[in-house]
Amino acid sequence: MKQVAILLAGCMSAMCFAAGPTTQPDRGPSFFPPPADGHELRRIVFVCESSGSMLNCFPVVRRQLDAKLETLVGAQSFDVLFTGTHNPAELSSALIPVSDASRTKARQWIEDEGGRAGGSDMISAIEKAFALKPELIYLVDNGDYANNAAILRRIDYLNQAHAVRINTTAMIGDAKDTGWTETFQTIARQNGGVYTPIPFDASDVPAGIGGSIFALAPWQARAEKIVFLCDASGSILNKYATLRRQLSKAVGGLSPSHSFNLIFMQEADSLSQAPELLKATAENKRAADDLLENKVIPRGETNPIPAIDAAFAQKPDVIFLLTDGDFPDNMAVLKRIGELSAGRHVQINTIAFVNEADTDTDFSKLLQRIATDSGGVYRKVNERKVGI
Repeated sequence: MKQVAILLAGCMSAMCFAAGPTTQPDRGPSFFPPPADGHELRRIVFVCESSGSMLNCFPVVRRQLDAKLETLVGAQSFDVLFTGTHNPAELSSALIPVSDASRTKARQWIEDEGGRAGGSDMISAIEKAFALKPELIYLVDNGDYANNAAILRRIDYLNQAHAVRINTTAMIGDAKDTGWTETFQTIARQNGGVYTPIPFDASDVPAGIGGSIFALAPWQARAEKIVFLCDASGSILNKYATLRRQLSKAVGGLSPSHSFNLIFMQEADSLSQAPELLKATAENKRAADDLLENKVIPRGETNPIPAIDAAFAQKPDVIFLLTDGDFPDNMAVLKRIGELSAGRHVQINTIAFVNEADTDTDFSKLLQRIATDSGGVYRKVNERKVGI
């Protein structure tokens, strides 16, 4: 009996099949296309990269998983894996025969386990998937991994014994940031698989607090102390009107149980609404609007360290960190956040606030790292596609 693993995963690099890839057409691509030769496969495993960076994509992935489960027939069996820091979450330790009951069980498990915070150990997930002796793997993710070469080597080693065909699906949120998809194409090409690009606009995901771009993750639903830490350097001047409206929406959408503060990163200092967290009263919300309208003037460069220090000093549950470009010293920022995070449980949701004029988006990798390390969520937002 032929075997399958459908692996929704992170970025890899190269493998061991000689057959060339087939690229799905741009119109209506399928998340889980059949093998290029159309051969029916019976043993199926779904594995999804599930760090905080996938939160925006996960509702789409979940719907596609649901749809794929509906197409499975009684002769097939399947399992579902989500990556974890060291121990991937697994629906079952063995493949499950397809039935209405097993589909229902899988859907509930996907709803409960998917799109959670934390880092990813893709190699562990790959090893678990290959242990099920798959024939076909579907890799689906929305970005790059730091250890592509190691993942590549591990899959290459495992595939020498199992000859698994691998289909890859790349969820592309930025048409200018597609270098990482080359590895997906290589994986498909060298493993006799199909490569499928899926355009995905992070601006299309459900809005956050007050209908703003500042979205709390499901696991942050009980967060009561929130700091909005935003770039106010000269580079954001042309985006500030949009940012002002989004911050006003977010503050306006806070409930009486929330405490908040607005802190801006600018030049050698920080600008705050208050020296400490404020209750989300009508008066404090009006004061926030006054600050945004009359006192914040984007200028100069971004020196984020004083503002980061001020944000952590207020002992929030969640910090929203928004910027539109690199800091003068990215490694110093990462180091300082690491120092301040030690022994605390502050989650940092990061936002890359960009538009088509921004050609250098390497800083998004820093924001992804900050979000993942803290258990927060990274989001890239196109400022020109954000509604008023």
